Amino acid sequence: MRSPIVVAKKLIETQHYIWLDNTFTTKVPDEYDTTDKTIIVCREAESEPARFANNRFTSWHVGVEVQIFYALNFDHSTVECEITINRLFENNGYFCTQNQPHQNDPDTDQIYKTMQFDRTDILKEDK
Repeated sequence: MRSPIVVAKKLIETQHYIWLDNTFTTKVPDEYDTTDKTIIVCREAESEPARFANNRFTSWHVGVEVQIFYALNFDHSTVECEITINRLFENNGYFCTQNQPHQNDPDTDQIYKTMQFDRTDILKEDK
């Protein structure tokens, strides 16, 4: 099973959104200036056993936090972008479990949005 944040990053990158400049996992590199770019950061929110039968877990539950940091000069509909991301994850077996209001980053003054998507995968039987 691949890391949930790597799966999320690749899922987003396959869409080639015209409004998105880059996608990162865990954190943005220090040398990367984000104020003129719209980026997504994927972080792990949950990763744990789930669904138990006969004293064994049969599934694995993952949660991915997705934060969109909008460029200061962003000229697309933020709501449309967020709906698109929500639908992408929904169409790939995730549920949106958190959808926070827009906030302003105190360091860069960028608007950002935080969402969390969860899914539970059934594991193959051990041999």
